This record gives sequence, C-alpha cells and structure tokens, in this order.
Amino acid sequence: MKTRTACVLAAVVMVLGQNDGASAQAPAGAAESRAAAQAPARRISAATRQPGRARSFELTASVFFLAPSSLGTSNANLTSNDLSGTAYRWFSASGEFRSAPGIEASASYNVTGAIAVEGGLTYSRPVIAFTVANDAEGASGFTAPGETVSQFFFDASLVAYLSRYRFAGGRARPFVEVGAGYLRELHGQTSAASGYFALESGQVYHAGAGVKYFFRPRPTGFVKAYGLRFDARFYVRNGGFTFDGSHSKTFAAGGGLVVAF
Repeated sequence: MKTRTACVLAAVVMVLGQNDGASAQAPAGAAESRAAAQAPARRISAATRQPGRARSFELTASVFFLAPSSLGTSNANLTSNDLSGTAYRWFSASGEFRSAPGIEASASYNVTGAIAVEGGLTYSRPVIAFTVANDAEGASGFTAPGETVSQFFFDASLVAYLSRYRFAGGRARPFVEVGAGYLRELHGQTSAASGYFALESGQVYHAGAGVKYFFRPRPTGFVKAYGLRFDARFYVRNGGFTFDGSHSKTFAAGGGLVVAF
C-alpha cells in the first residue's frame, strides 16, 4: 500500500514539474517572437529616413570661391600705309577675371542610391582686370582693375556617388559630377533706373568631385537629416565676355549646408 502511494505521488510531482517548465518557457518564447516581429519594422523605419536613399530629395546652399581666369588678348591694330596691307599694332590688351566669392543654391533628386540629377544657380561678381602692353611708342605697360560683372550659371548635373569609398561609418559619401548650363553676364550697372549697359550670354560646362557628410538621421519630421557638402569644380565658359573670343576656364571650390528630405 505504501509503495503504491509513493508511486502515485512521484507521478504527480513529475507532471507538475513538466507543467512548470513549460509555463516558464512560454513567456520567454512569446517575448522573442514579439521582438523578432518588431525588428524588421524598426529596420524599415530607419531605412526610410536614411539620406541618399532612392527617390529622395536634397537641397543645398553653398559659398564658393572662383579662381582667376584669363580672358585672352587682343591687339589694337591700325591700317598700314604700305601696299602689303600688314596691320600696324599700336598696343595690345589682355584681361582676366580676378578671383571672386559666390553663392550657389541647388536641388537634387536621388534616382537611385548611387545616381542623382541636380539643378542649380550660381552667382558671383568678378572684377575684370586689364593689362595694356606692347605700345608702339615704347610706353610702359600697366595693369588696372576695370568693371565688375554680375555672372550667373544656370546648370544641370549628373552626380554619381562612389559607394565603395564611403567613410565615417558610411555617413560621408564621396561623389563625382559633370554638368552643363546657361551662362549670363551683366555688365556694369550704370544706375538703379537704367540697369546694365551690356549683356553677354553663352554656355558653361563643368566637371568636379566632392563629398557629402550627413549627421545622424532625425527620428521624426519632414526633414530627414542635415549635413555638410564640399565641392571642387573645373568650369569652361563658352561665350560670355572675353578679349579674343576664346573659351575662358576657371576653378571653383566651396562648401555649405545640405538638407535631406
């Protein structure tokens, strides 16, 4: 009788032990399931706020500096009295745009995570310096500042991000760019009422490289992230003001604030 009772009690203890183990494991398994279900949602939310993602926009405002650029050389020729028809050079004049600061505003659309299209406006006011030399009567040459030109570039660019060269934990994104656009130059405002006395137009082409660095994405709000942008570009101006009709070339570098949406 005692042996049968002991066996019954042992069986009851074993059943209760199994039930307790199952009840202890159930909450842990449920918690893990909930965490696994929520993890993809958190990853998706972070991805939708990542700057530079496909089908997103960015706005940039920058300050830059244009390097000096040659405007060519032209001769002041007089008609010769001899029968050969050879021109008589009285003197020669050459010019350049002196270095100048400028501002730029641009908007870009990230077609993919590696390719973007961008449109922008740059504005600067370089001074034209001219040099007179080779005087026929042997007078000494001289260099002097001339007028100030209001210069606009309206251009569009194709931007390619170099994803394999990212640094700073992936938040710094190097890029290369090429673009072309419209050149407009306004010469010497005579007065507020009369406006400018001459207009020049042409085309402008550029190629360059730079880097964008974004701070951590914002968890909420329409603006996804703020960052910094630095550019270096080589420009070729076709048309516009020159002394001899040649293409003028210049280098520009600068940086500013970029906002990702």
